[in-house]
Amino acid sequence: MIKQNTCMSRILMMLIMMVMGGGCVWAQTHTEEYDYDGDGVKETYNVVYLKLGEGNDSKDGSSEANAVRSWAQAYKLLPNYTGTTDSDRDAAWDSNIIVVRNAQGSGNLFIDETIAKGNGTNGIPVTITGVWPWTAENTASSKISSWGRVYLNSSNYSSTLTSGTTRIGADTKFKYVRFGATNGFLSMFLHDCMFDVGCVMNDVSASLTAENGALRVDGSTRKAPDFQVFLFASTYSFSTSSATGGLPTQTKPVTLTIKSGKFGRILTNRLTGVDADAVKKRYVMGRPSSPFLCVVNVDIDPNTSTGAWNTRNDVYDIAYLCAGMTQGMVYSDVQFNIKRGTIGTLVAAMQGNSHTATATVGISNSSFFGRTEVNINPAKNEDVTIYRYFATCFGRYTDNKDTKGTSNAAFYGKSTLNMHGGKIESGIFATAGGITGLKSPDGAYHTTDQFVPYLDSGNDYKNYPFMGIRYQPYDETGTKSMPTFTTTLHGTPETIDLSKTVTEINIHGGIVNGGVFGGGYGFSPEMPAERAIAGAGSFWGEARVNIYGGTITGGVYGGGMGASNYFNASTTDAQRTGFSTVASVYGDTHVNIYGGNISGGIYGGGKGLDSQSEGSQSVWNGATQKTYTCKATEFADVAKVYGTTNVVIDPRRPDDFDTPNLDWTYKGNIYGGGAMGAVEGNTNVTILGGIILGNVYGAGKGEDGHPDKAKVTGTTTVNICDE
Repeated sequence: MIKQNTCMSRILMMLIMMVMGGGCVWAQTHTEEYDYDGDGVKETYNVVYLKLGEGNDSKDGSSEANAVRSWAQAYKLLPNYTGTTDSDRDAAWDSNIIVVRNAQGSGNLFIDETIAKGNGTNGIPVTITGVWPWTAENTASSKISSWGRVYLNSSNYSSTLTSGTTRIGADTKFKYVRFGATNGFLSMFLHDCMFDVGCVMNDVSASLTAENGALRVDGSTRKAPDFQVFLFASTYSFSTSSATGGLPTQTKPVTLTIKSGKFGRILTNRLTGVDADAVKKRYVMGRPSSPFLCVVNVDIDPNTSTGAWNTRNDVYDIAYLCAGMTQGMVYSDVQFNIKRGTIGTLVAAMQGNSHTATATVGISNSSFFGRTEVNINPAKNEDVTIYRYFATCFGRYTDNKDTKGTSNAAFYGKSTLNMHGGKIESGIFATAGGITGLKSPDGAYHTTDQFVPYLDSGNDYKNYPFMGIRYQPYDETGTKSMPTFTTTLHGTPETIDLSKTVTEINIHGGIVNGGVFGGGYGFSPEMPAERAIAGAGSFWGEARVNIYGGTITGGVYGGGMGASNYFNASTTDAQRTGFSTVASVYGDTHVNIYGGNISGGIYGGGKGLDSQSEGSQSVWNGATQKTYTCKATEFADVAKVYGTTNVVIDPRRPDDFDTPNLDWTYKGNIYGGGAMGAVEGNTNVTILGGIILGNVYGAGKGEDGHPDKAKVTGTTTVNICDE
């Protein structure tokens, strides 16, 4: 919007008309003036009315009666855009208004880069709205049925980088608009997008299923609206014919901001292929030297998201939020900033593959390489609710046509959670059914992912896309190196060592109903046993858990949480052997307690399983409840830590946080080891202050008759310092 003197603007318009003369008709932008911010000065808006498929492109778009019929003509009636900064963009999309007046009509949201340029050379930032002007009476709930509606097509990708079906071609804001779709997909195509106030999804089907997006949440009756947003989506084929890659190099992160609406699934990217692709084709997003950079901001006002605008309280604000894609792999640096909203499942990195990943396919098991950061900063705990949280990846499989191969998700790099408030209802885990990290610090263990990317200058691979990257099983000899990963998400170049994966969980405030685990969960409800990998939920790297405050109703663990579902569902002894090591950590763990209200125990290791007698057991596996015949087992290797565990209790707190709480009191027990989770290494427990009303153990918590369940192979050390 442009503030200006009304009288001067009219004089300027008269001069322009005089210069034009009577015999010349030029297309010009229709402007309107309103004072929405109440400062006594009217703002000028460039306004075009659009009735998709119903208007007339020979009209000037100055009113609903004179509406144009196409997106292309609507953009041509807006001023050309020459801005270069974010502030330029903000000014442009605040002043350029396309008013969609299709209440019951048809026409999809298709805007590519060519359309979005209008008559110029740069994409024009706009606000698309179904209400104009923005006055109180037009935004009342009783008027929603008259708002203009934007339709999303069910085609969820495009065949090239410059065409498609449901997408935007320039930075776009939606405000006071209804969305309609039976199953709708929107690709941002690397353009910034904001769902501002008044985005209504009441007309979108709530049919998105658990199998389609890993959306099921145990115990929840809420549904998932079939409204899906991808910051980038394409079927771009990375074959040897496109050795330089085809994706543009980003100069800044692509940003998605959500202030209202109801969404089924939000993925930062989606590159789709099929399991019959040739080995030399790679479905890869980003490059090691130029990773995909993106920021997702969630700030949905609970009073409006379920009040006057969105009246459907049976769905989440966002059912599934994930910094990954459905197939292939991604080099990426992603930041989530969450202030307000209800989220069903948040996966901070990679969603599992929906196709098998085998040697004949030659693609990675839905792998994420890079960094992901989640910042939860609500004004109060009630402002944010997350039902399931996974710090890295989530195992998923939906295609039951092929009985061969496995499908899962993997993460390599650094994952950080900074939680200052809000609620997480089902605990915190590094992964569920996926695999995290590459190699332990001593080099003794390696990931089971069959397709880790390496730089290879050999003649057979030098023409591969993305600097000669090939895929092969992890090379223990070290003759192949991981590519160097450099990111500029925060403005200056940073290098992340992909060979040393780290997860860091920082709890400053809020409520976690359930345990906090530095390691992974050994089972994914969306990954049936026949598709799961051996050692599901395992972690190769360093796990850090830091508790500064907040309330945790369960325990705090440096390791992972075991599950017997895959073990019990297996049909052969070989499969059972593989699934007996789920939720293991191959590396060091660090649990640092600076404060907080913790109801359960504090462990340097993981949470294992009770020993099991032979018999039958009913478990949830995939989409159904099944009963299996179970053999007797001790589960001695479940949730085991192969490395050193470190537990530090220090209520003095670091200098850069709040005033030290020297009177911090903890009523539970502290263990250097695990809860029926063994440690193949040393354990260290250090108490630097506080009031401990429970017991302190250097080893773990075992089970009667099964001494190996909490065994520590190395040295146990307990230091209690009185300072």
